[in-house]
Amino acid sequence: MKLFSIKQWVSRLREQSAQKRNSRSAGRRNFLGKGFLAALGSGLLVGSRNGSAQDSRTTSSSRSTSKVSPDRSDSELSFPQSTEQAWRNLIKEASPEDLYRVLYALPKGGDIHHHLGGGMLPEMIWDVCTDRKRNGGQTFYTRVRISSLELIDVGGARDSRNLSGWVTVANHTYDRLSASVQKDFKPLGDLNDKERRTWMNAMFLDHDGEGRNEFFEYIWNRLGDILQSIDVMLELTVENMKRFGAEGVRYMEIQARFRGWSDAGGNAVTEDEATQRFLERFDQPDAKATGVLVRFQTIVLRFDDDAIQGVEKYFEYTYNHPELWLGINMAGREDDNRGYPSKFTDVYDRMIRKFPGVGISIHAGEAEKKDTHIFDTLRLGATRIGHGINLFRDPPTMQMMRGENFLIEINLISNHLLGYTPDLDEHPFPIYMRQGIPCCLNTDDRGMWHSNMTDEYFVAVTRFNLTWKEMITLGENSIKHSFLDDQTKARLLQEYHSDVTAFQDRLENRGWKSIAKGSKVVTYDYGKKHLKLNLS
Repeated sequence: MKLFSIKQWVSRLREQSAQKRNSRSAGRRNFLGKGFLAALGSGLLVGSRNGSAQDSRTTSSSRSTSKVSPDRSDSELSFPQSTEQAWRNLIKEASPEDLYRVLYALPKGGDIHHHLGGGMLPEMIWDVCTDRKRNGGQTFYTRVRISSLELIDVGGARDSRNLSGWVTVANHTYDRLSASVQKDFKPLGDLNDKERRTWMNAMFLDHDGEGRNEFFEYIWNRLGDILQSIDVMLELTVENMKRFGAEGVRYMEIQARFRGWSDAGGNAVTEDEATQRFLERFDQPDAKATGVLVRFQTIVLRFDDDAIQGVEKYFEYTYNHPELWLGINMAGREDDNRGYPSKFTDVYDRMIRKFPGVGISIHAGEAEKKDTHIFDTLRLGATRIGHGINLFRDPPTMQMMRGENFLIEINLISNHLLGYTPDLDEHPFPIYMRQGIPCCLNTDDRGMWHSNMTDEYFVAVTRFNLTWKEMITLGENSIKHSFLDDQTKARLLQEYHSDVTAFQDRLENRGWKSIAKGSKVVTYDYGKKHLKLNLS
């Protein structure tokens, strides 16, 4: 096999991207030419790069919404020139595959924009759903044909989406189906090899052209009862902890609902019972051995009819259960105008008056066109913005976010596959980062991209020429801007600094080849198909 240098490999990918761009509309806006430079020329992008204003929001003893409160005197990282040179040598000399191996072994801090249901790889779901010892004794059935047009209830929905193939239900739902519908389903464990591969492919974006509609409207619905099963999701969460821990992630702040769970018999599980079961599962030896700490954010679907009432309930539950739940989030397609941010101003004001110390991170700016969603979301009290793709189109808000008070949760692969930034070279992430807006890398719904955290770092390094300090600061930001209490945050930062220092020493003194050789790397469909990696 012909080996390419990193430079040659990136050049080849960019040539392919340029060809795709030329085939699209010639009127597509060039970010650097008309976005950033126009803002710079307006005089709006000026000011201190290192703002130091402190977050003055009230905090409680059990959680914190502050950014940098731990004493840094004994844990400040240093970035010697020798390390930067060793990093530059790696970029110059290594093949893409060896760079990936090194990045897989890199300490990465946290993944703080991660959806519980969307984070599970199809093969993980398959393994748990077909193993009755791990899933509470359930049998799952999936739709292999459409011979009946009768609508069925799956995962709380009853509409035409349930007529699509590979909708998967538990035995307690299957038993309630009419005989004419039951014949369309087959036990998951009885699928032949071709059916099994097709089922797995239906759970992530595996074809060019699949994008937002496939993701938002169909994949989630195919998971049906799986996402409501407390037994299945407990096992999948720990399996995810194992896989993230293997690639250097030490903290996961997962977005999930605290209610709507069911047991193996289809019976409702109360919110407190579910929380207790997660805590007990995380206390088991295999979960502890991952070295990954997990906490949750409650998440409201912004365009639900009862979304405002949901904010009230989720705020109160989060405040009363700080042992596991640290913050609140809102998600949902921003092109659905029922969920515009300013709609929620009154309810967030009321909740902030009542419940101190609840972290607020909200999806905003996951769109191409200019709008005021990020500014309006900050008005709700958010200190973290999920995605923020169109922030560069709002220079005053972009200027306001510079410093240490806010963070943008960057999701490169998500933005690529959902078509918000079809050409990753044009992603605004490096503009934000290099103009002083704190950022971190995250995986979003990595199960539905069939990717991992190392893919995010690989894209960032190869597309945007990250320095060693920039790369390490991304991981540091994920912990600093987490919603953890100050003591836990300080401990994780100290551990992260220690891991990075050891990695720097190895990189300088033993060389990148030693790290690459010892890296037990794992990659998935995105790495093979989109990054063109051959790691076999």
